[in-house]
Amino acid sequence: MGVQSAFTAIFAGCGDAVVARAVVGLPGLTVDERFGSFPTWTQANERARQLNEGLGLTQSQVRAIVIEVRLKAEALILECESLLETASQLQKRERRRHYKPEHDALLAQLELGVTFCQVACTCHNVQKERLLKQARNTLSYAMSALGKFEFSIDGVNQIETRIERLQSTLDEFS
Repeated sequence: MGVQSAFTAIFAGCGDAVVARAVVGLPGLTVDERFGSFPTWTQANERARQLNEGLGLTQSQVRAIVIEVRLKAEALILECESLLETASQLQKRERRRHYKPEHDALLAQLELGVTFCQVACTCHNVQKERLLKQARNTLSYAMSALGKFEFSIDGVNQIETRIERLQSTLDEFS
């Protein structure tokens, strides 16, 4: 026995009514371009009905085949989405594995350096130079730490972004 298939009418992406083929065992419908597009869905459906009659299929058989391939397509899409979610979780876990305590400590120090700059320039009763000096020391340490420790590419990018932020804050307040 050959491959069993059925035809149905659908709206294509551009809004045109077309005839699509459903093949038992395969997921989804395939637009059959041999028939072109139709001005209305009713005309496309009539053409699909004629093709199915030519194959000796009843309406209930056609419906069963079309539903089966659509359900298979939906199951495949759900499985792909699940795999994408799993891959995303694995990627996040891998990224976290590459973060070291040095990474987190360095980011916190850089953030503290920015805070020192802001406090030095907004509060009148603080030792401005001492806070700015501490921020400059933090900047210097962060730049040397990039060469001293091994960080993931994402970790290096995060640190460089914070270094740039602290540098621009120092430039602004110095």
